[in-house]
Amino acid sequence: MSESVISKHHLAKIREYFDNNVNEIKSQGSHTLNNHVITNAYIEVVAYWLKHEQMKNSIIASEEKIQENNINTTKGRVCSLQGVVDIMQYDDVEMSAALFEIKTQPKEYLTDIAIQCEKQLSLCKEIWSKNINNKDKSITNTYVISTSVPRHIKQEIKKLYLTPESSSSVIQSNATLDSFIRDWDPILQINTNAKLARETIADCKEIVDQIEDYKFNPPPPSVLKKVMPVSKRPFGSEVCRHCDVRFSCESYKAFVSSTNPKEIKDKILSDDTDTEFDIEMYL
Repeated sequence: MSESVISKHHLAKIREYFDNNVNEIKSQGSHTLNNHVITNAYIEVVAYWLKHEQMKNSIIASEEKIQENNINTTKGRVCSLQGVVDIMQYDDVEMSAALFEIKTQPKEYLTDIAIQCEKQLSLCKEIWSKNINNKDKSITNTYVISTSVPRHIKQEIKKLYLTPESSSSVIQSNATLDSFIRDWDPILQINTNAKLARETIADCKEIVDQIEDYKFNPPPPSVLKKVMPVSKRPFGSEVCRHCDVRFSCESYKAFVSSTNPKEIKDKILSDDTDTEFDIEMYL
């Protein structure tokens, strides 16, 4: 089958599951979802079905919780580490498992910050392997999947699946999209080791002590303006814009206000625009 074609049956199921997830997120009330965000997310889901359709047959777990208990911090506190493994894939022939972590950043950026991915996946692999239920599923490979879909692929998917013509009984293949999907490689292999897992656990223990000691004041606005070495973007754009409490953070609000015109600042801080306003152009 053409890389650009999804059967009507599968497309209907994708839309059904997608809409259910959107409604669940809306009911939780924790995220602002406008029409542009929803449409863009659906296009990304379609893109990943086209690219990774064969992977679904070998997935043994998704959103799998992992946990390690009774960890002692430097100050003598006892804590637990809990996380989620995004995707586990199992190869029946090789008798081995592969761990996939999903990231929203572009693959090029993930390559630049590979050490951060290595620490996270080393920890996930370590905790997963300690679970007695996983002893027969040793992890041999670890990867990150970038969910950042290139703009040219989004445009072709939008034309093929989100226009009045796409409601016909048969979706025609698209040679341009076929080529784009074949050339697109959103998967990055990540190296892992036990030393990095131990270092990451040590970092987590330090953070627990800081939280328990009520040391969670945000850095001053001057820190948010500092340019990060890899991305060449300010700390406030690189880190803070992904924080769940940024809209109640005085440092973040001061950063946005000092680096953007008023009309742009209001859009960013309200986070409720229903247009194709591209925050990335400003942050």
